Amino acid sequence: MSPPARTADLTAQPRRRVLLLSMHEVVHEGRLVRAATALARVYDVEVIGWLRPERDTPALRQTVAALPFRVRYVTVRWASRLPKNLPGYGARFVEVFARLLAAGLRERPWAVYPHGLEPLGVAYLLALVRHCRLVWDAYELYPDQADFIVNHTRITHRLGICYQRFLMRRCDEIIACNRHRAEIMYGEYGAPFLPKVVRNLPPFKETSPGEARLLRFAQQQNARIRRVIVHTGGIIGRGEVIFPALAEVPDDVGLVLVGYPNCNRSARMDELLRTYGVGHRVFVHPVVPYAELQAHLSGADLGLVTYPNTCRNNYYCAPTKLHEYAMAGVPVVAVDFPPCREMLDQYEYGCCFEPDNSTDLAAKIRACLEQPARHARMVAEARRAGREVNWELEQRKLMEIFRTLEQRE
Repeated sequence: MSPPARTADLTAQPRRRVLLLSMHEVVHEGRLVRAATALARVYDVEVIGWLRPERDTPALRQTVAALPFRVRYVTVRWASRLPKNLPGYGARFVEVFARLLAAGLRERPWAVYPHGLEPLGVAYLLALVRHCRLVWDAYELYPDQADFIVNHTRITHRLGICYQRFLMRRCDEIIACNRHRAEIMYGEYGAPFLPKVVRNLPPFKETSPGEARLLRFAQQQNARIRRVIVHTGGIIGRGEVIFPALAEVPDDVGLVLVGYPNCNRSARMDELLRTYGVGHRVFVHPVVPYAELQAHLSGADLGLVTYPNTCRNNYYCAPTKLHEYAMAGVPVVAVDFPPCREMLDQYEYGCCFEPDNSTDLAAKIRACLEQPARHARMVAEARRAGREVNWELEQRKLMEIFRTLEQRE
């Protein structure tokens, strides 16, 4: 007699629901996507984010469909008709805030997990109404951002600090990108406990010598280019120092900026290109899907990490690109701020330059590119760093935070 057929375990508990919130476009938020992917192995994960209507393309919908978690977008409707000025941007923020809140209230999550300060207020209201856990990913030092300081009066700046302090004290857990930021949040910002550190690392991916995609892209516009420096993300407001530096390195070296054109083109940048005569060596590459980024980077000769020394948020930066370059086997020249210095002291796949010093930056670029034996050693060291410092190891810290929340119940 054959054994009875197994029946479904009707007593099995459904997976706990975790709701991630973002006021940025989800697919290109690498930290958010990595976190959601890790949590989706254990929890029922949904991400609610914002999307510009013009970026809702078939390719993006295909990318979203392949993710191991659900994604829902809210869009700006009535406020999109307003001018692109301070009141208009404020109205857009209010509408996105309201739409995120409305979308979240239709869910009954066990935990809500906002990324960044903007959706933290929404998450607090959801946690209050739905009686769920609140875990905040505070990946910036918001009161110490240059824009936050410049664009606010002393009174509004102080109100912003009080607003953040109020919300931080309602969080069950707070996550920071590095120990420097965690210590400032606890010691100065009023965090009720020392935030946990989950670094902003890329997933491990073994890469072979590059296909020279970026070099071919540059040569299509300037056939004299033989070597390529790459910068990922937006350079506006971060990398003015590179343009005078580029004028001091050999003319066969090009700079490829990978990212959205509006983050890599401006009137100020065009003025700098004309002033230093390097416009024929700077190329804006279209944004690359994150899954394809390593293949593009691996053909570069050098990666660039630069921030101006204008605020503590920059000084205690947590640049993902520093680790993305390592994963792709690309040596780097990075600004001499503590997090970059610590990484390059431990793994010698690059060097640091003095902040805002274009002459020193140019000297460090030449030293890396014009010494083949040293460059080869840095490539090997970069690959070692990629194997030892990556998201596959770092995500364990994130999972432990959520496991601890479960154990408190």
